[in-house]
This record gives sequence, structure tokens and C-alpha cells, in this order.
Amino acid sequence: MLSSTDEYIESYYGFVKEKEDAVALVEACLAGKLSPIKDMHFGFHAMKVRSGSVCVFAEHSSKTLRVRWRDGWQWSSSKISGPFLLYRQVEQLEPGISYQPLGVETCPLFRANSLRPNTRLLPGGMAKRTITLTARNGCKYRIINYFYPQHVEHHYNPTLPRPEGSLKVPTQQPEFHQFVIRANSSTPATTITAIVVPSDKESPLNSPLAIPSSFIAPTPQAVLDPRQLLARFERNSIENGGLPLKLTLAYFRSYPNWYDYPIRLAPLSHM
Repeated sequence: MLSSTDEYIESYYGFVKEKEDAVALVEACLAGKLSPIKDMHFGFHAMKVRSGSVCVFAEHSSKTLRVRWRDGWQWSSSKISGPFLLYRQVEQLEPGISYQPLGVETCPLFRANSLRPNTRLLPGGMAKRTITLTARNGCKYRIINYFYPQHVEHHYNPTLPRPEGSLKVPTQQPEFHQFVIRANSSTPATTITAIVVPSDKESPLNSPLAIPSSFIAPTPQAVLDPRQLLARFERNSIENGGLPLKLTLAYFRSYPNWYDYPIRLAPLSHM
């Protein structure tokens, strides 16, 4: 069994730099060399993670995994980063209170330029990247990687020294070479079939839910913003005589942040 730890909720400790690294991790799980996360209890509210934690789990391996992944951190809106979705750690601000400015971000990588209201980026704070893959066994695997940008900066700039807490890349480790070869074979065990469509207003403590497998996004450029999808849906509906639907959509345009809040049902009346 490749190295991991029971102290943290993780399948692997390191940095998932490229798509091939995520593929190798899933291959290692299929071969029994890594342990995917198979079960999370409903009462398990916040997962203990660290810089370098990589969480791999099959999305339908347990009914308990249908609940959203909670890590106890607050995150920026998602941003496409190659085949990944990127999030940065933020701080929640109280409205109407004056705050002292924080320090300056020193690492030029993994910048987040989309912040929610009443939040600010924590310079040097944690980053999170996610990717969803479909394995040869038909299961969908989600890979979530947590890291401090300064711990991985040397992987992009060879002139930089390895910092304390430097994270290793799976495909650069000898014990993963067999899985890299298998993934690059003529019949790859794992292929990317979809990525999660980013939302400007996702819950700050949760990772995004996977989109339906029927949606295939070959390139990040093909992914439409939710507002673009709404406009296309409205346009197609009006062309086919959907005036009542237009009135319904007008409500959502008046309240663009409706999907940032939980759905509350009216109390049931007594018979």
C-alpha cells in the first residue's frame, strides 16, 4: 500500500499537478495500492485536511457520499485551471466593519480574481483543485487536492529551491510509473469525460457537485457560464411560444443570487 495517513482524511499526500497525475491516482486505487475514501458518516461535519491532502472517492460508492464534501474552510468562487477547478481560501467579513489590509500575495500562481461579497482572499492561504474522472470500471471518481501555492511553486519554476513542506507529484515517483504506463496505453483505464460547471455563487464550505455524466465538456472554453445557459434557455423558450416561462425567468433575473441560498419549504398545515 502506498503511503497515506490515518490522521487526515486523504488517499494520498502530494500535489496533483496535471491530469495524468489524477489518472495515476485513480489507477492506483483500482489496483489496490491506494485507498479511495469509501464512506463518510452524516455526522462527520468537517474533514481534517492539510497542504498535500489528496482525496479520491467514487461518487456512488456509498449513499453517505451523496452529501456534500465539507472541509471546514471558506473558499472563493470556482475558476477553471486547465482540466481542474481552482478555489482559494478566503476570509468572511462582517458588513459595515473596517478591516486592516492584509499582506500581499507572494506566489504568482493560482490567483483567484472572483470573490463573493463580504469576503477577501487570504494571502498565502490554502488552494484547492478538483477534477472528476470516469474509470474503466464505469465509476466516476472525484479527486480533490489541497495545497499551499508556495509548497508547489518550484514545480513550475525549476530555479526555485525546494521549500520546507515541498509536495511530490505522483507521476514523478517511481512507485507510480506502472500506473502512468497503464494510463498512457492504447486502452487507457481512465479518461476525463466531464468537468464541473463553475458557479459564481457556490457554497463557501463545499466542493461543487458533479454534473450529470450526459454533459461532456471537451475543453474549458466549451463550458458556458450559468447566466449564458439561462439566456439561451430563455431565448429558445420564447421562440417556441413560452411566454409564461419568460415571466418565471424574469423572477430569477431579478434575484440573480437565488442559487446561493438553501431552499426553504413552507410549514405543512394541520389537517
